[in-house]
Amino acid sequence: MTMENERQQHITAANRQAEQLADRLWTLTAEWGEFAKSSIGLPLTQAADAIGLNLLMSLGHKSVQEHMQYIAHARKRLAPASYWLQRAVKRGLVDPADAQKINAQMTELARRLDQYAQSVLQFSRQSAAQQYRKIAQDGPPAGKNKDAGEIAEEPAAAH
Repeated sequence: MTMENERQQHITAANRQAEQLADRLWTLTAEWGEFAKSSIGLPLTQAADAIGLNLLMSLGHKSVQEHMQYIAHARKRLAPASYWLQRAVKRGLVDPADAQKINAQMTELARRLDQYAQSVLQFSRQSAAQQYRKIAQDGPPAGKNKDAGEIAEEPAAAH
């Protein structure tokens, strides 16, 4: 399996799990009364939806730094989701056994996000190494000095 295929496999798995979590929490909170929905359900579902949204946003960026930033944002949204889920349990809105299953789902999603981040970094390192080997083999692109230590001659001034 190529590095790109592995990276695609990780993002697909993470995105699928993020969607499943968000949909599960939406279904769970949809049955609550208005006050519970607005005070706990809304921030819980927003946190879960933000995970998938940040993963989607990461795909639109070529820069490794931006890509990793969106993955980190997705990972960070698990904490508020967990917090609001625990509030729902304490307030009798969610059965503790159901919350335990959802927490296990969030733990698995966190693992998937970590794998995705690692695959992005590995792909980046592999890509950089390939570019370096190409330059070492073919020389620098046209218009670039071969040695960074060389001082380019300034063009003669026109009189």
